[in-house]
Amino acid sequence: MARKNDNSANEYEEKVISISRVSKKTKGGDQMGFTALMVVGDRKGKVGVGLGKAKDVVSAIQKGIRQAKRKMVTIPIDGTTIPFSITAQHGAGKVLLKPATQGSGVIAGGPVRAVVEAAGIKDISAKILGSDNQASSVHATFQALKDIKRIIKVRGIKVEQDLSDQPEAVLNQEKQVKKKKNNEKKKVVQKKKKTSSSSTKPTKTVKKTEAVKKAVKSKKTESQKKNVEDKDERMNILKTLEKTTDKKSKRLGRGYGSGKGGHTTNRGQKGQRSRVGAKIPLWFEGGQLPLIKRVPMLRGKGRFKQVRPVAEITFNHINNFDFDVISLETLKANRIIDQAFKKAKIIKRGKLKKKITVKDIGVSKGAAAEIERLGGSIEQTPAA
Repeated sequence: MARKNDNSANEYEEKVISISRVSKKTKGGDQMGFTALMVVGDRKGKVGVGLGKAKDVVSAIQKGIRQAKRKMVTIPIDGTTIPFSITAQHGAGKVLLKPATQGSGVIAGGPVRAVVEAAGIKDISAKILGSDNQASSVHATFQALKDIKRIIKVRGIKVEQDLSDQPEAVLNQEKQVKKKKNNEKKKVVQKKKKTSSSSTKPTKTVKKTEAVKKAVKSKKTESQKKNVEDKDERMNILKTLEKTTDKKSKRLGRGYGSGKGGHTTNRGQKGQRSRVGAKIPLWFEGGQLPLIKRVPMLRGKGRFKQVRPVAEITFNHINNFDFDVISLETLKANRIIDQAFKKAKIIKRGKLKKKITVKDIGVSKGAAAEIERLGGSIEQTPAA
């Protein structure tokens, strides 16, 4: 819905985008209200967006119009379209605006069309990429137009604005101003001619004025050529731009929105693997007693006692001993074996070179025969 405000000098066009009924829970009951999303523009490059809230529709619309006028900005228009393509986002709304050739018209949806037409853009191609919410799309379009203004200001891009839709009164005023400037220039030139005629050297002054005129004309032609070249460069840049293909980001297989199933997709319903970041080590056996703890239990009674091996003593060791009586006590006293050993055994390894006496230590058959051959003795106390 669009309407023109005749009271304002610039004849702003006001468009109602949406009117919504809202309610608020309070102690005394529900409070009803209305919100009106408005777009205001003069179709000459000025546009604003506002949201009004009130208890009745008319007040909400008036508030929205006032807010839109406060937030009104001037949009740079290149002829009848925008200078370059741009994408802007506001909340969940995302909008793509692209320039179009003259005569294409406004190719855009409802919310985007309202903002673009209010700004005075005649040829444009637009696409809503984000949410379909009208408020989000309107604010995203408004943000895109403000971004165009900011980029042009930063980069210093020249823009030619189309004035074909301006009212006749404004055009007449501009014509009158131009006429006054031309008349003033003519008067200045006439004065110069008079002064030159009265002067003693008229030929030099005439030559100077002609040279000035030529310089002014050359400057004008150079500036016109530059403007044409700048416009051609912009059109060439637009032709070389790649096609914008915005693909939706791929969602992982989590939840119903992924399109792959329910909230337990690929992870099962319960247990360790259903948790986020589940990392099960290789040694984990499902919660049962690990193998390293199960093996000792297979040994029977006394499985928790420390198992100490028998200390083995060879003939090579005995040949280096300073004592001849070999027992568990003497071996520990001379620090031959550790105190933790409770048993020891002599093994035939090497050649025995001296006579020894063995007490309460195990002896192999070969070792016992060798000890007895050299005249040694083996004493074993009987077990109690």
